[in-house]
Amino acid sequence: MWTAPLWLLACASNPSPQPTPAAAPAKDVVLIVIDTLRADALGPAHTPTLDALAARGQAATLAWSGGTWTVPSVISLFTGAPVRQHGWDGPTGQQGRYPKLPALPTLAETFRAAGFTTIGLYANGYLAEELGFDRGFDVWRRVPDAAMPKALAETLAALPPDPDRRHLLYLHLLGPHSTLRPSEEAAARHGVTEAVAAAGKQGLDIGAVARARRDPAVAETYRRAYHAVVEDTDARLAALLEAMGPMAEDAAIVVTSDHGELIGERGLAGHGAQLFAPLTQVPYLAVNVAPLPSALSTVSTAARLSEAAGLEVSWPVVPELPLVAQREGALTLTLDGQAQAIWREGEAAAVYSVGAIEAAPSADDGRFEQARAAWEAAVP
Repeated sequence: MWTAPLWLLACASNPSPQPTPAAAPAKDVVLIVIDTLRADALGPAHTPTLDALAARGQAATLAWSGGTWTVPSVISLFTGAPVRQHGWDGPTGQQGRYPKLPALPTLAETFRAAGFTTIGLYANGYLAEELGFDRGFDVWRRVPDAAMPKALAETLAALPPDPDRRHLLYLHLLGPHSTLRPSEEAAARHGVTEAVAAAGKQGLDIGAVARARRDPAVAETYRRAYHAVVEDTDARLAALLEAMGPMAEDAAIVVTSDHGELIGERGLAGHGAQLFAPLTQVPYLAVNVAPLPSALSTVSTAARLSEAAGLEVSWPVVPELPLVAQREGALTLTLDGQAQAIWREGEAAAVYSVGAIEAAPSADDGRFEQARAAWEAAVP
């Protein structure tokens, strides 16, 4: 008979405590989201800027996003609440009917109340003012990736001189989100020059992978172009850090993603209504923050950054484990990053190997169901 581990028994009765103020608070705080960035992209792609940030600070061994598309995931980043709590679980493609952000305190509102100047630059159109993503930001502006370093430098330069000013920066790059248009240099390094040229100004669309279903050649071409764009995004990240000036050296910085991407796995592509690990596992780099746990949810970011800034904030209390993501009524969790259980509405759990999601799933032996029950008891 399977026995629940101690962390699971403690999950509902003794969730993780709220962070205490940092002993040496960071003056400035920076949260950078690179849209659609898979955790496994940082190996095949040449990413010296991300590598340098990891060397300066920390890189999480395992990080999961709370959702698998931008709106619910960023709401969790801003509020510290998982999808189960903030309730925003709608599908893509219905933006005209989207509700506004739930009435929960946001990262920007909290930092502005503490005296920070709050600046948000974003390239993903879903993060619109109409939905309330601008709440708490002194500046909330949509800017394409290529223009973002200059826009950041100009925004900071326009502020009245004040040596005591503290900043919260939120920078959301579209990065390797489809459609892909890698630079000539990056495309050449990854052997996709001809494919990029053939696609022309329209770029390479993830829909081609979906239409080709299980054609490995189509998926491989897109994957190479994806890695090329990750390299271009890394260079853009370097320009953003340069635009920050001295702030970049001492600020508390977190770099992560809102979700990953399926590129042909199980014949699937994009980030539609699925919960497989290539969608939920994301990079998570942190500089000048408290030590990271070996496994974390991006939902914990608001609490982590508040702690780094020395702010006492009562964010939602969420257990460190299991790691949970939700999408349109479906739920997945992992206990160790090796296997994940996925519950689709009205179905029993299907257990997949994270490293081999092409394989047929197995049945739950009870441990995932118990982990889910404990987590849901702790996250009403």
